[in-house]
Amino acid sequence: MAKFEHFMTLIAFIYPFSSLPQIIDIYTKKSAENVSLLTWVLYFLFLIPFLKYSILRKDKPLIIMYSMWSIVYIVIIAGILIY
Repeated sequence: MAKFEHFMTLIAFIYPFSSLPQIIDIYTKKSAENVSLLTWVLYFLFLIPFLKYSILRKDKPLIIMYSMWSIVYIVIIAGILIY
């Protein structure tokens, strides 16, 4: 089980990088056209209880993943608001 837990921690760290193309697209083109602010705000708002739950459970892979997703969402929301 320990190996699988290490693997899941790695996946939890890597998974949020799946939104990197969206971040790069917004900031390099300096445009958030066709990117829904409402969608990304809802993603962020619904993430909050999951992050709290993972902290209460002291589930390290989930804490890492949800913390990183919160950063991703904030960066994308900021990009939408800026551009």
